[in-house]
Amino acid sequence: VRRGTLHVIRKLLAEGRYSAGLTADDLRGGVRRAIADGDGRFEADAWRLLGEIEERAGDSVAAVAAYEKALALSPKIGVAKRTAVLR
Repeated sequence: VRRGTLHVIRKLLAEGRYSAGLTADDLRGGVRRAIADGDGRFEADAWRLLGEIEERAGDSVAAVAAYEKALALSPKIGVAKRTAVLR
């Protein structure tokens, strides 16, 4: 998670639990690390994942902001309907 490995973060989020005492803040930090690494191939996925984390945490404003960044990078990222519902 600390390395910003998106598939690990996605798996933990999908399982609905965090291992080794990880929190939503830890997952957010991992995603932000992935975004900061600057590998543009995965940036839209990282923003989408951050939106999913925020949505699970109950912060719809932050989720929409993250989803909008994902959509700006990749309009077919799969969160347009979800973003509209959250707005």
